[in-house]
Amino acid sequence: MHWMAFKSPQSGKENLAGFDLASEEFRSVELPDFCLDEPFWFGIGTMGGYLCLSAVHGELGDIVADVWIMKEYGVKESWSKLISWNQPHYIPSVVVPLAFSKNGKKVLFNIGYQWFSFDERDRFVWYDVGSERVEHVEIKGLPSSFDVHLYVESLVTLN
Repeated sequence: MHWMAFKSPQSGKENLAGFDLASEEFRSVELPDFCLDEPFWFGIGTMGGYLCLSAVHGELGDIVADVWIMKEYGVKESWSKLISWNQPHYIPSVVVPLAFSKNGKKVLFNIGYQWFSFDERDRFVWYDVGSERVEHVEIKGLPSSFDVHLYVESLVTLN
């Protein structure tokens, strides 16, 4: 399990904390080298079996979503920027990568507008990594705002 935490209340700088369920040990995972003062939203998850970090940053009208994956768990130098997506017509508050396509050339995103727009609807989009094109995914009956949570089933019981 992973979450963002402040190193100290006074610092205002966030750090990635983790808890290993098997060993019941906490650990600190170093973030990639980019400006931690600038992003205004972080997301932590997994994608394709890798630890994944999303950061939305910039100013209104010039919003950038970066997606990083950690190729070797616990090794700071293994963070690799998968995508830096600048879409000026989107002003999302949340950009969550969910999965790779079967061929690995596209990434499925959940785009959320909870804080910035009352007339925009949350949506799913495919992002083509090679061409940097966005394709909207139409799903009839979705509410205007929603959250997506992924999980992996397990037969292991938690005490």
